[in-house]
Formats: sequence, C-alpha cells, structure tokens
Amino acid sequence: MSDKRSSEKLDALRERLYARGDEERPKTRMKLDSERSNTENVAQVFDVQPPRHVPPATAPDTPIEPGPPLPIKAPISRRWRVRLVLFALGFFVLSLLASSVYLLLGRNNVSGENIELSVTGPFTVGGGEVLSIQVGVANQNNVPVESATLILEYPSGTRSVDDEGKELFSERFPLPEIAPGEILNQTFQVRAFGEENQESEIRASIEYRVSGSNATFFKETEPFKFKIGSAPVVLNIDAEKTISSGQETTITIEVVSNSPLPLNDLLIKAEYPSGFDYTSSDPSPHSGRNIWKISELPPEGTATIKITGIVIGAESEKRVIKFAAGVAGSRDANTLASILAVAETEFVLEDPFLSVDVSIDGKKDEVVSVAPGMQTNVILDLKNTLDNSVYDTVVEVVLSGNALSDTEVRPVGGHYNSSSRTIRWDSSSSDALTELGPDGNARLAFTLLPQTNGLQTPNITFSVKVSGRRVSENGAREEIAGTIDRTIKVESKPVVQASATHTSSDPGPVPPVVGQPTTYTIAWKAQSSANNLSNVTLTTSLPAYVTWTGVTSGSGQWSYNPTSRIVEWKVGSMQSGREADGTFQVSFLPSASQIDRTPDIIGDSHLRADDSFTGTVLRSTTGALTSELDGDRESGVVQAN
Repeated sequence: MSDKRSSEKLDALRERLYARGDEERPKTRMKLDSERSNTENVAQVFDVQPPRHVPPATAPDTPIEPGPPLPIKAPISRRWRVRLVLFALGFFVLSLLASSVYLLLGRNNVSGENIELSVTGPFTVGGGEVLSIQVGVANQNNVPVESATLILEYPSGTRSVDDEGKELFSERFPLPEIAPGEILNQTFQVRAFGEENQESEIRASIEYRVSGSNATFFKETEPFKFKIGSAPVVLNIDAEKTISSGQETTITIEVVSNSPLPLNDLLIKAEYPSGFDYTSSDPSPHSGRNIWKISELPPEGTATIKITGIVIGAESEKRVIKFAAGVAGSRDANTLASILAVAETEFVLEDPFLSVDVSIDGKKDEVVSVAPGMQTNVILDLKNTLDNSVYDTVVEVVLSGNALSDTEVRPVGGHYNSSSRTIRWDSSSSDALTELGPDGNARLAFTLLPQTNGLQTPNITFSVKVSGRRVSENGAREEIAGTIDRTIKVESKPVVQASATHTSSDPGPVPPVVGQPTTYTIAWKAQSSANNLSNVTLTTSLPAYVTWTGVTSGSGQWSYNPTSRIVEWKVGSMQSGREADGTFQVSFLPSASQIDRTPDIIGDSHLRADDSFTGTVLRSTTGALTSELDGDRESGVVQAN
C-alpha cells in the first residue's frame, strides 16, 4: 500500500515539473554524494515522504543498481547558433574567392597582354629607297591608354627621308589617348641602306600609362624583318691579276649609281694588305690614304678613283685589296655608317721580271749609313728572271733628300736631269738595255757626295724604277715595271777637345820642379754636329806619376778607376749642334828622370756616342796633353830641384 502512495506522489511531482505556466519556486541546489544520510535531504527537497512504517533512521539499505547513462542533449538554441556561425564563415570565404577571381580575370584587369602592337611593311626594298612601315596599336583593356610613346629602333645606316644627311638610330613618337577597344594605325617612312640581299630588322615597342595609375607599362613586338633587294651603288674594279714583286701598279675603281635618287656624302674605303705600299691616287684621299668622298652621285652617275702603289712579296703569294662603299655616319664623317657595296681585287705575285741588286759602298741594306764628306758609290745590277727576252729596258733613279747636292751627282753612262733630280738610262745610253735575254745582265753606276753643312739628320733617298716590254704567252706585247727604294743616312761627326791649364787655384810651381807636385786643370769639350747623340762618354788614362784629385765640374757623372787609372765622364744625351763642357784636376809629381822634358799628364781623350738618326756608334779621339801650357814649351819643361 505504501508503494502505491509513493508512486502517486512521484507522478504528482512529474506533473508539477513539466507543468507550463506555473511559476517555479526557487530551490536550493544540493550536492549529491554516496552518503546515505543525503537521501533524506533529497527527499525533503522534492517533498517525498519516506514510508511511515519504516523509520527514516532505520530504513533498510536497499542496493541501487546503476542503469545505462542517459545521453546529454544540447539545448536547441545552442545548435542554431553554431549553424549560423558556420554559414556566415562559408559565405565570407566564397565572397573572397569570387572577388579575387573577378579582380584577376575580370574585364577591368590592366595587362600588357591586352595591348596588341604590330609592324607591317614590304619584305623587300631597294637600297637607298624609301621604306614605309605601318604600326598598329590595339587597346583591349577596359580603361583608356594614356601618355603612350612609340619607340622605333632602326638598323645601321638608316637615313631620314626629310633630312637625308641625318642618320637614324632610334625615334620616339608620342601617341594620342587610345580608348578601350580602339585600334590606332600610323605610317612611318625611312630611307634604308645596305648591301644587296642584306637582311635587316626594325624593332618596335610602346611605353604607356592607364587612367587612374602612375605606373608605366611596356610592350614590345616581334621585330619587322626586311631584305635589301638591290644595292644603290655598284663597284667595278679594274686591276692587273699577276704582277712582279716591287712592281708599281694602278687600280681603277668605278663607282656606279643604281639608285633613283642622288646619293650624298658617299664614302669609298680601301683596305690594303700587308706588302702594299700606297704611292698616290686621283682624286686625292679625303682622309688618310684609303678613304675617298663623293659629295653627290646622281642617279646612274659614275665616279672613278685611281690608286697607284707598289706590291711586295714572295713568288706565288696572293694579295687582296678590299673596297667598300657606304654612307658617312653623322657622328663621324670618316666612318661608314652602312655598307652599300663591297668589292675586291686579288694579285698573284711572281718573281721580279728584272731583279735589281743595289749596293751602296758595298752594302746591300735598304738603309745605309755613310760618313760625312765622303764620296758614296752606288751600283745597280740588273738581271732578267723571265724565260723570254725583255726589250727596251729603261732605268730611272729618282733622287731626293736634304743632303743631295746636284753638282755632286755623277752617273756613269746615263744622264742626270737636275730639274727632276732623275738619272736615266735607256737603250740609247747602254746597248745592254736594248734586249735582255733570259738570265741577261746589265750593270749601271753613279756616285754621290752628301752635304752636311748646317744640316740636321742629313739623308738622301732614291727610287730605282725599271720598265720594259715583253711578249706574253698570247703574243701580245705588254709593259712590265718594278720599283726598289734605298736610303742613305749621313752620320754625325762629333768632336772632342782637351786642354790643360794652371790657375791661381792650382797649387804647385810652373814650370814643374822635381819632387814638388803641380796641379793642372784638364778641360774637355764635346761637340755634336748634324744628328742628336745619346750615351755620350769621354775617357782618358792617367800616367803612373799623375794623381787623380777628385775635383770635377760639368753635368753628368764623373768616375775614376784607380786600378786601370781610367777617368770617365758620362755626358748623356746631346742635341744636334750642341756642346758639353767639363773639367777635372790632376796632380803631377816630376822625377829626376824627367828633367828637361815635357811629360804627358793625361793620355789620349776618346769620345764615344750613339747616333740617334742612323743608329750607328760614333767615335772621336784627340791626342794626349803634356805639361806644356798654351803652346809655351818652357812652361812645361821639368826643372831640377
């Protein structure tokens, strides 16, 4: 019965717990634990009365079996808050991704990929003709292109159409504003130069800004390539193909215009090989010996240049002379800015048809030094080196130089023309020159007397020119010629002078007395003449009875070797026509064996020097000095004590 009542009370308790609208009374929270006494408190809180027939303190202990744990469920309001936060976070991430994609790939993106730059034009143009190119700029951005500048870079030699003398390297052209989706086309003209079939290219690029940005963008396109279809000028070369070593030859260059317009400031440049010695040209070179300038060459016009020179080399060697035509650069008027045409000519060398051996005073060097005031003998030995005869040989010697005296030129058998300073031999003056058969010989000679009075670097040069006729393999008679050069350099003639003095500053008696030392001052004078001298040195020796005092004067270096008893004065260098003076002191102690004699106080004086002009070693000597002073013999005779 008691169990039934307890069950009814529990049901009533549940009804009150889940009843709606009733105000809940505050209840005191109790701490649950395993103590049995705590159950009474719990029952009081929930208004549950224990069974009446069982005293509270004596209620039997009934074990309570633990049941399965009940699941704890979060309140419904908390689950909705979590879902709301997760939804907001996902929406934010999706919005961020969408905006990034829109900024990167959207139509408002500013990119060089949205600027299209193109260059078009003819693939072939004649040299010197006008080249027209079209440049297109397309703006595919969604914003305008502002402050755009087109940059064109040209190949070497490109000229302005408006100013033909102006060479173009690059140009910058400002462009108007280019609206979104707009295409801007512009045409440019230049004058292209170059060799025939030469490939060239023009580079185009653009610098620009966009509205609302201070950044500068850059876009470059593929280079526009074109070819020079024809050269504006043609070079025709006329020259001999086979020549003898030492033979003088003439090369003719014909410059022909192939341009419909006049060509201004055209340069022709020659590149000589080793062994080619330029002699002259017609017209004269514009710069150096290898650049000629044609101020204006009209359409289909022609200009001719003749170059004369001597080719030297061994048999069978080849020599090539290269020529180039081009326009002058605006930065350097003597430089080819662009090459329009090239040409070359080749020589094959053969042995000289007439070998010429020249000997000067027996020396066969190209440069020979001779002593001044001496007659010089020159011998020419000719020999035919061909397998056939040489006819009507003519030999000319052209003389020049500041030491040449017309009155002292004496040819043997030939004639000297003082007006042209040329010695000439031909068949009328020598029968041997009428015909020189294979291995035929002829000898010619002349003499010279070089002059040196008042001259600096005196010299004589001469060129031996030999010409004749031979029958070629096809039976035609052709002229052959050869040239050989020689130089005679006249040496300087230095002079050394020596003298002895006895002054008040020199102790000792004069004339000298046995057993008493007498001091002398020795004066040296070195003189140069026509040429500069270097390494000038004066030396002498002292007798055993003469002592070196060490007192000297004069520029340079003095020294005395007590073992060899050599006095040396190194003067150094001397200009032509100058003198060098120096002194040194010696002490003479006479002996009884020298009474009534004038003994030597120094030996011979020697001068040695290098001639800076001729490269030879020069020497000069003067005799020994005695105790005699100023030609007074009594002043130098040794007296008894």
